[in-house]
Formats: sequence, structure tokens, C-alpha cells
Amino acid sequence: MKKLLFSLTFMLFYFFTTAQTFAPIGSTWHYSIKSNSQDSLRWMKVETITDTIFAGKSAKSFSYFFESNAAFPCPSDVDTTFMAKSNDSLFIYENGQWQMLVNFNAVAGDTQNIVLHIPGPFGQVAYRTIRIRVDSIRQLLVSGQSLKSVYLVNNNSDFSYDFHDGWYTELIGHEFALVPWVNAGCAFGSPYIYGRRCYSDSLLGSVNFTSFSCEDVVTSTADVELKKELLQLSPNPTVGKLFLKTDLNIRAISIYNIQGKRVSQIDSWNDGFELPAQSGTYFIRLETVNGKLITDRIIKL
Repeated sequence: MKKLLFSLTFMLFYFFTTAQTFAPIGSTWHYSIKSNSQDSLRWMKVETITDTIFAGKSAKSFSYFFESNAAFPCPSDVDTTFMAKSNDSLFIYENGQWQMLVNFNAVAGDTQNIVLHIPGPFGQVAYRTIRIRVDSIRQLLVSGQSLKSVYLVNNNSDFSYDFHDGWYTELIGHEFALVPWVNAGCAFGSPYIYGRRCYSDSLLGSVNFTSFSCEDVVTSTADVELKKELLQLSPNPTVGKLFLKTDLNIRAISIYNIQGKRVSQIDSWNDGFELPAQSGTYFIRLETVNGKLITDRIIKL
């Protein structure tokens, strides 16, 4: 089974613009791994290690490390995927050709297709199409760097694949994984990838996208899931004020920046409160009167 879950090798074309370099040597990504049979989150790491040549092009090679056997995601055979960056577009090598995955200069409404070549068990060939639409675009401020970010959504892809809607951002990749789709047979497999935790490189430093560390084994996901049912912070992204809707009895609200530093303590919120003036990603941590901690991630435009 090929190229179903995440990228382990990327290709770089020579750059002719000042676009951000993708996957510099030493870059690392951490992803959560979840099992339906266990109420826990494990982790895996992907790291850029060397320059190499693939199909006549300058490329990057990657190593990967799994926290445990329980963190080895479906499918069990992890194959290599190749990507290439040219100007402001990112390409993926699929079906024997380079196909555009994301254009960071896209506008809302743009679409593209990715055709997958799936070999069958008896030599037959099947083709499946991933249909992607650009929903919105933004500039994301991360560690003082302004990065282009495009929100990609499923535009009626073939049923055999589940495409994960989300932001695809220069350098740091997609919110779900570096390849944001998975074979439908693995979408609810045990275990399976559960989203990005951390990214690190020489330009941005270390960036954490969750309320727990890059290599935490979270023994219970109850707190992670609780906010989806009992608490709503909107709008997200927001230009300033954040509105809070919940039936929970909130005792305290803290705001943390993307480096994990607390930047604000909210003492009075009524139905909502203001985020710091600087644009970027923030974590809102709410503590209930019975000591329950709930964290949500918010984008300030």
C-alpha cells in the first residue's frame, strides 16, 4: 500500500524566488497517534536528515521514529513519498508524475486534482482522485516569520480516500499530516495518525501546536475531547474579541503564545474577552471550578 498517510521524503527544486525553504536539514515534525481501542495519544517523529537525488532532482531524505509499536500508524507498511517545492507551489509525486498539492499564492475557490495509482493484488490497476478546493487563505505569524497558509477542503474526492480539511502552511505543513489524506480502510484503523503536535527548524525554532509536549504520552484523551462537546470559542480565526459559550463553571482563563509562555490572565470575561494585539497562534486554557483544564487553539488575524 503506497503513499497513504504521511511524507517521509521530500524533494526541493532550486528556488528562483524568496519563498520560504521547505524541509531544511534538521527539521522535525511530531504527530499524535491514536488508537480506537485505547483512550490515549502516542507520538511519532519525522526528521530531515540528508540531501539526496531522486529522479534527477535535488531532494531531501527523512528518518522517522515511533514512540512504541503502539504508535506505528495504519497502514503498517510505511512507504516513501516525494514532494517538490517550486516558487510558491508544493508538488507531490503520484501516479508517475508531479502533481500540485498546494499553491501558496492561490485564491479562494481554486481547485486541483491529485490522481493516485493503486496497484491491486493480482496486477490490476485502480485510479483514485483526490479533489481539493481552496476555501480561504491567510498570512500566519509564527516565531516572528510571516508564512503563507491555505485552507484546503475535500471537493468530493473518490470514496476510497478520506481527505482531512485543514490549513497547509509554508514550512510547517498540514495540520493533519504532511500528506492530508488516508485510505478509507485506515481512517478508523488502530492506531492511526491524529494530527500535528510540533514543528522545529533552524528558522522558526520549536513550535508547539497542542496543549501537551511533543513527546508526551497522553494517557487519557477525555480532556482533549471535552471542549468539543461542552465549550465553544468563536470566531476562530478572529480579528480581536473571542466569544465564550459554555455550560461549564469557569474559574480562570489564561492565554499562552505558541512558545508556551503565558501572555495574559483574564479576570473578567462575561460572554467574551480580547486576545493580545499581536497576530499569531494562541492557546486558551480554561480551568473549571472542579479543577478540569480545557485548552483550545485560536488564530488571531
